[in-house]
Amino acid sequence: MFHYDQINDQSPLFDQTNNNSSVIKSNNALKYFANKDKSEYGDMFTNDTSMFSISDQDYLDLLKFANLTLKKIKTRALRGTISTCFCNSDVRAIGDVYKSEIHGILSLMVCTFGIVANLLNIVVLTHKELSATPINRILTGLAVTDLLVMLEYVPFSIYMYFVHVRSKLYFTYAGSLFILIHMHFSQLLHTISIFQTLTLAICRHVAIRFPHKCSASCSESSCYISVLVAYILPILICAPSYFVFSIREIQIWESGKLEALYQLHLSPLAKENNGLIFSLHFWMYSVCIKLLPCLVLSVISYYLIGALRQASKRKHQLKSKSGTPCPQSKVEKRMDRTAHMLVAVLLLFLITEFPQGILALLSGILGRCFFESCYQPYGEVMDILALLNGAINFILYCSMSRQFRVTFGQLFKPKNVLGKIVPPTNTDIQSTYV
Repeated sequence: MFHYDQINDQSPLFDQTNNNSSVIKSNNALKYFANKDKSEYGDMFTNDTSMFSISDQDYLDLLKFANLTLKKIKTRALRGTISTCFCNSDVRAIGDVYKSEIHGILSLMVCTFGIVANLLNIVVLTHKELSATPINRILTGLAVTDLLVMLEYVPFSIYMYFVHVRSKLYFTYAGSLFILIHMHFSQLLHTISIFQTLTLAICRHVAIRFPHKCSASCSESSCYISVLVAYILPILICAPSYFVFSIREIQIWESGKLEALYQLHLSPLAKENNGLIFSLHFWMYSVCIKLLPCLVLSVISYYLIGALRQASKRKHQLKSKSGTPCPQSKVEKRMDRTAHMLVAVLLLFLITEFPQGILALLSGILGRCFFESCYQPYGEVMDILALLNGAINFILYCSMSRQFRVTFGQLFKPKNVLGKIVPPTNTDIQSTYV
């Protein structure tokens, strides 16, 4: 889950071959002189002995030259950004509309729902009747990770879409540092969530397809090892992203004085060797974090659903040979529900992760131009897909467990909840023995 909204390496003004500070200062100096009246400069223009002594017509010519120069700079930057890239302005406009009009409110709504849902799931899964099962410990770890993703995104969403638009905090060092930390932390948490989802799918695959091996592969020790790997491996896989972005100071003219602004840019290391680190980062992100998990989960789900179908067919064949009618049993109905839920989980995972993996892979292949014109404008869209995955997929997993639903009902039935809040009276206690 990246957020690149503050990265501004997309025009020739920020090209690594240009003198960044000189171009920016020249640009702003022209703006400064073009917006001033001649009278403000006093002797600078009126004194005959001054090297800047010019007539009124010369002054008008200077302003015309300044305006033409500014127009050329903007046109050149525009051509350098758009004409050589892959996505036109109409494609980017869709992402801009969603970002400015929808994402702030929608992300807070999804996060609120996800926080409540994952808190309830943690309460149920840590209940004594469920906590002893190794696979439920993986589910608990998944719920905790998704909960942290939602909790971390709430302050970011408030800051990004409600605070900075009304203030200059966006350009402070603290604001840029906050966004940089958010980028790394949210990506790491989301990657851990993906690996825990894969761990859960593998455990279920072994339990259904190889039930005789389940006791060994789904033991308590193997569960702890798999959870530990799901936490450590993402730290290593996400390592290239730690060196791709950095905070850069930009000097500009503002209200007649030089001001310092801070924004995220590609780091000098990311630009070296023709952007080797930049490309490596997107290859690792797209293949190892997005596309490979999609492939693994697809294969596991395919074999898992096939195993369920084969078991159902064998039971039907046995019943048909006996000559007795074979209405669908509760076990078969449960298998069908499980198969349908696995398809739903697979589709949800593919919808939320596969598009971002493809765009990241193309960014690694085609370079910064594709990243800036196609990937970056849809950062918010990919964020909301990742948030939806964290808020919904856990509910889909847990809805396959009847024991989970029973425990949830026992804990959160109004009568049980009120009984914990209001102690029973003597009459209530006596009535239970009737």
